[in-house]
Amino acid sequence: MYEGLASELLEHVQSLSPGDRLASEPALMQEFDAKRGTLREALKMLERQGFLRSVQGKGWYVTERNPVTWYASWPERGGETDLTPSDAWARGVREQGRTPTEDPIEVAVLIAEPRIATRLNLESGAYVVARRRLRYVDGVINNSNDTYYPKTLVEGTPISLPGDIVPGVYAVLEELGRGWVSARDQKVARAATSAEAVRFGITPGDPMMETLRTRYDAERQPVAVTVVVAPGDRTIDEYEVES
Repeated sequence: MYEGLASELLEHVQSLSPGDRLASEPALMQEFDAKRGTLREALKMLERQGFLRSVQGKGWYVTERNPVTWYASWPERGGETDLTPSDAWARGVREQGRTPTEDPIEVAVLIAEPRIATRLNLESGAYVVARRRLRYVDGVINNSNDTYYPKTLVEGTPISLPGDIVPGVYAVLEELGRGWVSARDQKVARAATSAEAVRFGITPGDPMMETLRTRYDAERQPVAVTVVVAPGDRTIDEYEVES
């Protein structure tokens, strides 16, 4: 019964504007001739599907969607500016009239998990240097961005230290003779974990998009793997492909 009611409610929700508040539950029960339990199941179903959000003590609201585009094909090197952050992602966000910010970059030395070791052509148990940060658009968390480098490659360089790198990671790798010239992306759609739900302010099981970008030097040897994780409704990934 609640699935049929959810379909009726969805038509009503789509006639409203993002951010609008729905009528009270008693009013909705009367309007749709529904019992309280059936109504609540229908509302929760639309919440899981991303059409509604619940605010404790205030009621139900139409979800506001304002995703930012990640121009995933933009070159990642040579983009230094007097702004921070200054990478391709941040420049793209600014071009859309939005404001990018990020938490300070943290660095850790870890044993590479299997998928990272495979992409970096490392043996099991090898160490990597991980540079981790959370990124925001207009003050709202947008994605997590973790990049892994072979420890033997970057040990003793600015890449192994926390904080921003001037004039950038690419310049450090280029000085080592390992600047990247190409990249390969793998995208995986999956459900949010409990930890991600807390981090992004969403519900466990909500759709997520995870991108693994492997960068290669001129000899087609991998030098870094970046893992970008974002809620499915916060980012539009756009690629330009030459034919």
